Amino acid sequence: MTESKLKLTYFNIRGLAENIRLILAQAGVDYEDYRMQKDEWPGLKESMPFGQVPVLEKDGEMICQSVAIARYVSREHGLAGKDNWTQAQADMVVDCIMDLFYRELYPTFRVDDEEKKKEMRAKVAADAAPKHFGNLARLLEARGGDYFAGNELTWADIVVANMLDLMA
Repeated sequence: MTESKLKLTYFNIRGLAENIRLILAQAGVDYEDYRMQKDEWPGLKESMPFGQVPVLEKDGEMICQSVAIARYVSREHGLAGKDNWTQAQADMVVDCIMDLFYRELYPTFRVDDEEKKKEMRAKVAADAAPKHFGNLARLLEARGGDYFAGNELTWADIVVANMLDLMA
């Protein structure tokens, strides 16, 4: 039986699809990374399940929501955690990072005024980021210092590394 080919659709930026791309790369998965141009979006929007991207297509069906896609590909390719407890630990870490991203950092991307954007990001760097990353650092240290979940590489490690890179 042949393995299904995956197609990931997103804009030609890192953005919300980058965690998915990194997980697929770590797993060595061959997939189509369709990076549309902004002018293509109006013509594609209606064909997307929730009118948004990223979208992962497999066997003619689509799923959206970046974290749901990342969780799915992690489970499919052995990066979710070896058991339910380890998976819950990894999910907790990813949820912590997504809280930081969506509640604190993402609103800054929607601000046109560069001075206001700079102020907002400085506040994230001074307040929210140290709190979240401090919690994660303590958790990582308590678990031996190598991995966030279990004693193995999971999607949580990949997502945290990507967020650190994004924020740097």
